[in-house]
Amino acid sequence: MILSSNQLGCSEEILTISAVLSVQSIWVAGRGVRKEFDEAKMCFAAAEGDHATFLNVYKGFLESAKSSNWYYKNYINYHAMKKVIEIREQLQRIAQRLDIDLKSCEGNLQAVRKAVTAGFFANA
Repeated sequence: MILSSNQLGCSEEILTISAVLSVQSIWVAGRGVRKEFDEAKMCFAAAEGDHATFLNVYKGFLESAKSSNWYYKNYINYHAMKKVIEIREQLQRIAQRLDIDLKSCEGNLQAVRKAVTAGFFANA
């Protein structure tokens, strides 16, 4: 998936998705708040699927300046997101060593979907 993203010009997004997929779950739901949890999750939902949803969560995370109130309000697991950041930084260093250009597709989810499909074609 990461190698394909280099050719498709969406390596920044794919590194983020890869990092999120590397943790158990970025969501945390307390007892008795299922409706609120589902509503918070829908704020990030993307018609393109979970991978695009993960990108939306990551963008929200960056825009919130890592506010603890943002985590609590959106039912996001703080420790998981902290781990996502660490993994993403590690992947970024590896990508640079492999001469993968770190480019963003600026919201072109078609390129992201192609990279995900190329990486996970055996799961289709």
